[in-house]
Amino acid sequence: AVYNGERFIREQIDSVLERMGSNDELVISYDKSTDQTKAIIDDYARADSRVRVVENPGPGGVQNNFTNAVMNCRGKYIFLADQDDVWIGDKINVVVRKFEETGADLVVHDGYMVDGELNILPVTIFERYGRYDNPIRNIIKCNYWGCCMAFASHVRDYVCPFPTEGKVGHDLWLGVLVGFCGKIVRVNECLMMHRLHGNNVSTDKRR
Repeated sequence: AVYNGERFIREQIDSVLERMGSNDELVISYDKSTDQTKAIIDDYARADSRVRVVENPGPGGVQNNFTNAVMNCRGKYIFLADQDDVWIGDKINVVVRKFEETGADLVVHDGYMVDGELNILPVTIFERYGRYDNPIRNIIKCNYWGCCMAFASHVRDYVCPFPTEGKVGHDLWLGVLVGFCGKIVRVNECLMMHRLHGNNVSTDKRR
C-alpha cells in the first residue's frame, strides 16, 4: 500500500521482487500522492509482468488502501508490505513453508528495527513488543506488525474491509480476529527491516 513513497519505495520493491517466484505477484495499491510515487511504480509494472498497480478507488487512508491491496490479490498466501521497509533473507519461502507445515491461517515473523539509513537498532520487533498469543492481550497492547504478517487467502473473507474508524490498525484487526477464529504461528527469524523515521504512516505508538 503506497502513498507519497518516492524516498524509499524502490528499495522495498527491489527487495520483494528479488525473493518472488515466476508465479508470484506484487500488488501495489496506490493512494493519490503529491510526489513521484505513481511514476515509479508504473515503471516497475511496465518492466515486470508480476507487478500490478491498482488505484485505491475509495476514500484515501492507510486502512482503505490496504483493503484495496488485499482485495486485489489472487494468490494462495497474502503478504502485507509497507512502502519503506526492506525484505531480507529467504522471507517468502520461509513463511510459505511454515504455512504448509503447520496449517496456519496467519504467520507473523520477527524483524529488525532500523533507522532511515537501514542501521539496525538494538532490539528486534519481537524483543521490543513481546510474543503474546492471547487475542485479548493484543487488544490491550498490540504486538502484531502488519509488515511482518502473511495470511492465507481465505482469511480475507472475515477480515476485510479493514476498519477505518476507532483507530484500529489493520495489523491489530488481523491479529485479534485470526487469534479468535484461526491459527497464528510465529517465526522467530528476522525476515525484514522495518524503518522508523519521521514520515512513517504507521507510527511507533502501539496502544
